[in-house]
Amino acid sequence: MNKIILLIISALITAIGLPIQAQQIVNMEGRRFENPKLGWQGTAEFGANFIQVNQNNINQLSNRLFVVHHTNKRNLLFVNDVTLVQSDNQNLVNNAFQHFRYIKQGDSTVFPEAFVQVQFNQQLDISLRVLSGAGFRFRLYKSEKSFFYIGNVLMYEYEQNPELDAQNNMRLSSYASLDFGDFDRIPVTFVGYLQPRINNINDYRVSVEASVLFKSKSKFSFRMMARYAYDAFPPPGINPFFGSFSNSLLYQF
Repeated sequence: MNKIILLIISALITAIGLPIQAQQIVNMEGRRFENPKLGWQGTAEFGANFIQVNQNNINQLSNRLFVVHHTNKRNLLFVNDVTLVQSDNQNLVNNAFQHFRYIKQGDSTVFPEAFVQVQFNQQLDISLRVLSGAGFRFRLYKSEKSFFYIGNVLMYEYEQNPELDAQNNMRLSSYASLDFGDFDRIPVTFVGYLQPRINNINDYRVSVEASVLFKSKSKFSFRMMARYAYDAFPPPGINPFFGSFSNSLLYQF
């Protein structure tokens, strides 16, 4: 019954509007399931965050829903992210993120994957960003509780901004993901992204993220996360640097 109530609340919040934190690069590594069970599983996450961007203080309530369907041959991953933002004593739903990813499974250390992503972010003047790409994920190390992956994806990017013409670009997205799970109930995760434009490597984005998860004996957990990002060519009037620190409560089903 508790599971049903939480899922209903998650669906209701999702229906309020479209979703995510003010960020140029969305970290998908923290949304994977390293050892998924067969069939459906997922997490519903509720959080309260404080963000300072472009000299504005922003209080934020968030709800995120991650769902995976796993078989021995492939994983299907869907993410929907909803954020309620309070700025200047006004409640705003001003950013959005949906992501669908296909990951081919197997016993090798190389995993082909493909994805489609739609993003909207008023704080960063992103009216619409659509990404579609494919590439390979490489497993460099894996133990029972820890792992280290790197990946390279070639992606097409379509972006609309209020003060710029629509842009069509090809980017390379390279990432590294390191997870220390040997700390038992306090796993630590580090993720880094680099996304240069293919025809102009000076136009790039960088993101670094670190998080600590405090597990309990129940299905509830508490997460602390710090993020830093840089965009070499942000939209006019937008600060190229972005940083945030967030806390959130997770429920896994």
